Amino acid sequence: EKEGNIDGLQNLTLNNNRQDTSLMSQFMGYAIWDAARAPGSRCAFAKVTVNGRDLGVYCHVETVREPLLRREFGSDKGTLFEGTVVDFYDGWEGSLEHQRGDDKAGREKIRKLTRLLESGEASEEAIGRLVDLDAFYRYWAVEGLLGFWDGYSGNRNNFYFYLNPATDKLHFMPWGADSLFVRFSHINPDRRVPLSVKTGGFISNKLYQLPKGRERYRKTLLGILKSHWDE
Repeated sequence: EKEGNIDGLQNLTLNNNRQDTSLMSQFMGYAIWDAARAPGSRCAFAKVTVNGRDLGVYCHVETVREPLLRREFGSDKGTLFEGTVVDFYDGWEGSLEHQRGDDKAGREKIRKLTRLLESGEASEEAIGRLVDLDAFYRYWAVEGLLGFWDGYSGNRNNFYFYLNPATDKLHFMPWGADSLFVRFSHINPDRRVPLSVKTGGFISNKLYQLPKGRERYRKTLLGILKSHWDE
């Protein structure tokens, strides 16, 4: 039944947490992003059996589809892309996977952001005309707090972004959050990398080179620590 659903959901994403023996990373991580008002999936636990065979405890992560977009942005009419080991570099656009919405409008926004980041004119104000920076700083700061080495700012991986028709700006969302609470990256052996901020993503890197960007990141980070972080 094409219109059938379970409490409004037509898709289930079950993650076996192979990278997380604690089983807690995703459940806790998505909850903190949500508390910090960074759009993203809901998460619960599921005991999975197939034909009577017990496969154990999985994370049931809300699939990034229309119900999530309507809840977080008020509309599912925008354009959604998924990023897997990719960034906003010239020649990389084709690796950003279109999921739904107007691909042409989304690609044009990607090209504008790519040209800006690779130019010498990537000020915070200019980036903010294409990316919702209030939301991006919260999303980015939580990646740092959670030790998410395999996310956008850590590894240019495991992220969605949505061209919100209400703002005509890109909004970033986390994904694949089964590798959190890690002190150092599993793929970068450099122990001099600061723990409080990750700058592997091109947008993160550009913003952190700007004094205004560094200060805004710091204020966002401290604000989340004060309001939402309970060790």
